[in-house]
Amino acid sequence: MKNSQITLLNTNATETKQSLQYIPLVIVGLGPHSKRIYFHFLIKHGMAPQIIVELSSKKQDVEKFLKQKRLDGTLVYYVDDSVKYNEVLPEKVQSELKKLLSQNRITHAIISTEPKAHFSYIRFFLQSDIHILVDKPITSPVDVANDERMAKKIIDDYSAIIDVYKEKKKKGINCIVQCQRRWHEGYMFIRRLLKDTISKYQIPITSMEIYHCDGMWNMPDEFLFRENHPYKYGYGKLFHSGYHFFDLMSWMISLNNILEQKKIDNVELYTAVIRPNDFL
Repeated sequence: MKNSQITLLNTNATETKQSLQYIPLVIVGLGPHSKRIYFHFLIKHGMAPQIIVELSSKKQDVEKFLKQKRLDGTLVYYVDDSVKYNEVLPEKVQSELKKLLSQNRITHAIISTEPKAHFSYIRFFLQSDIHILVDKPITSPVDVANDERMAKKIIDDYSAIIDVYKEKKKKGINCIVQCQRRWHEGYMFIRRLLKDTISKYQIPITSMEIYHCDGMWNMPDEFLFRENHPYKYGYGKLFHSGYHFFDLMSWMISLNNILEQKKIDNVELYTAVIRPNDFL
């Protein structure tokens, strides 16, 4: 493995002078979502992360972005591409990251990598007593649509994370999954209406249908080459924007717990799978 690199970007002081507060935050991943959501929000509110973690192959893009945004005080830690999907971060990477976290008194982390890398960073930050905000899905093993063993690994990953999180939560450490659709005014209104109705009339939700179409049209070659919201790794729409609607469904149905005698005690699941080859 090549040595990981640590870079502190310094540009002309006259170009970078601004009133940004560098907060004790590390952001892992500087992809389209991270730039559009997290960095946009932070900069809009006069803040910036102290540390970014990104792959060595993205160095040019990172430097260009930070120079453009004049984030001269942000430290960048580069991880070699050969270990990007390791289930456990290499000891050298863990040691160097822990040192950086300690030196900069980092308390919070945002994980916005390709989901296949989520597991290693979630475990690492939990074990380091760092609060976490992680993009959905929590983890995404390769080939879950084609291999039952890999599909079951979703549960195994979740259980492994929960085992660590249960202990860390006792110390006040939070690990939150970014499911932002819950904060949409329309969905919040629906949930309030359901809650009031269930409480008032003592009747549970007995049927629910969810449909989703977000207007994304993937060209045939994107099924083979696309890295952002990919299809080539054996998972697809349910791990992309479709994830939000399963989350919304479970969020709404959880209101049945208001009625002790009407809690869900049985679930039957039927599926129909549509794959890229069905369109080609």
